Amino acid sequence: MVCLSLLLGVVTSGCGFLSTATAPRSPRIIGVAPGFPSCILIQGGSVRCWGDNSFGQLGDGRTNVERYLWPPKGVSKTPVPVIDLGSPATAIVSGAGYACALLANHDVKCWGYNVEGDLGTGSTHPELSPVPLRVRGLAGPVRSISAPWHGDYACALLFSGGVQCWGRNHLGALDPISGPNPRAAVEPAVYVDGLRRRVVSLATAVDHACAVTSAGGVTCWGRFDQAGYGSPKDYVGRAPKHGVIAVAVNQVVTCVLLRSRAVECWGFVDGETSISTTPRIVKGLEGGVRAITLADNFGCAVMIAGSVKCWGTNLLGELGNGTGADSPSAVQVSGLTSGVLSVSLAGDSAFATLEDGHVVTWGVPIPIEVGNEPAHDFPNNLSPVQAL
Repeated sequence: MVCLSLLLGVVTSGCGFLSTATAPRSPRIIGVAPGFPSCILIQGGSVRCWGDNSFGQLGDGRTNVERYLWPPKGVSKTPVPVIDLGSPATAIVSGAGYACALLANHDVKCWGYNVEGDLGTGSTHPELSPVPLRVRGLAGPVRSISAPWHGDYACALLFSGGVQCWGRNHLGALDPISGPNPRAAVEPAVYVDGLRRRVVSLATAVDHACAVTSAGGVTCWGRFDQAGYGSPKDYVGRAPKHGVIAVAVNQVVTCVLLRSRAVECWGFVDGETSISTTPRIVKGLEGGVRAITLADNFGCAVMIAGSVKCWGTNLLGELGNGTGADSPSAVQVSGLTSGVLSVSLAGDSAFATLEDGHVVTWGVPIPIEVGNEPAHDFPNNLSPVQAL
């Protein structure tokens, strides 16, 4: 078997953990936002992105409008600098053809394809911006941002505790008042109904989102059957009413991190074909969890000790333990027993940012999106390999 480190172009055999670094990386990477595009956040606040640049989603001031040519033009296999941020970035997210950065001045800028208000500029007409543009309509300084990696909207959590979103209002994912209208786009950023204060964290999937309140409860809105349409709805009798400190979502599963540092999930869990409305503890996370994240068919947790454990589907190496076998309980990712700063997931791909500034990846290498030509020639990594 052959493994690929996409960004370095390094090929190894055996899919073992690739450890070529002997010293901390400089410049130090402090975050990854995988998707289309994929971006990294550098210590000091610069941002670099890689992949297809058909819509200006690399943010380097250029576009590649000849999208369906093969081999593609304007594709970068290595990260290129995003220009004109105006202030150091502190966080990054990536969506479907666009990306956004939270800046040190607590503002937000986005770049790429504004298909239905994705960039938050106040326009819902399809247009490209290869340079970052300020999100309009934000009612105050922003604390954090969230966007689904293959979605067409984004949300901001304000320091006031309110939540505002912009982009495509697919099935009420942005503005639940309008209900399930897949064509309704919000311009520019608007408050989520009922969430003007007391929110401490949030998470987004393609057509639903969830927020954690200061009381430790969870409220969700959008398509997901348990959440329903209309105003944000507490998961009474499903999620804990108190004791939640973080939430993670995908299309069919919601997970919460509790103050006890345990993780509970509900939805289509454990490969079931019907919804489980009763939260279930994820087993194998003894020792305490620091952070959680979900992708399409698997989830991962960064432990307090700095290790990484994952659970769910493992057909394409998503769990990173070298086996390819599914597991409803969390298993240790090979080689990542300490020193992990954060984990980011997209589709069947996983990236871990290490404390020394390096990045490793496992699962399906992030493909370069060019029209409808998937990168089938990239083999999967059953265990982590060095990416940057």
